[in-house]
Amino acid sequence: MNVIFRTGTRRERPSSLPGVSREVPQALLAKLKTSDAAANRKFAIADGALDAATTGPSWLSHPDVADVVQSCLLRGARELNYFDLFAHVVMPNHVHVLLEPKLPLQRLTRGIKGHSSQLANRILGRVGQPFWQDESFDHWGRRPSEVERIIQYIENNPVKAGLATNASAWPWSSASPLVAQAFLPVQFDRGKNSTG
Repeated sequence: MNVIFRTGTRRERPSSLPGVSREVPQALLAKLKTSDAAANRKFAIADGALDAATTGPSWLSHPDVADVVQSCLLRGARELNYFDLFAHVVMPNHVHVLLEPKLPLQRLTRGIKGHSSQLANRILGRVGQPFWQDESFDHWGRRPSEVERIIQYIENNPVKAGLATNASAWPWSSASPLVAQAFLPVQFDRGKNSTG
């Protein structure tokens, strides 16, 4: 399952673009609302605007905060065994995660967001304030080819956003050699059909 967590407080959402906040420039939202493109394509365009991190909170650009969030994901997978983690990336204002849950998704997201927000807010001196948006965008990968595409999208997100020259250069990603070797022994089995 591909899950996207976004930083910031809940914002009004246009009905045709679920999960996309007002942090996306209003002119782009207006254009997308009238577009005939498929909903997933509209979301991808809006997500690209968020990748630029020109609006809204970018608390995850603080290295200690990014470390905290990545550590929460890795701990949830490795130590707590709550999910199998196939790919992740911590961007300046959102996080992409590809996982196979072993618990109900709502419980997982509540745990990840709750623990990471307490630690991140402590670092930022924002104790007791909202850190993550209430909702998350999730999508089940149904075919091995789709899961592969999602892994590539997640790991290349920092390159696409101009934050790194190549995927392995971004330290808050499953593409980072240190993270991949030390913390992510689970590999996607290309012969297994993920049906979620």
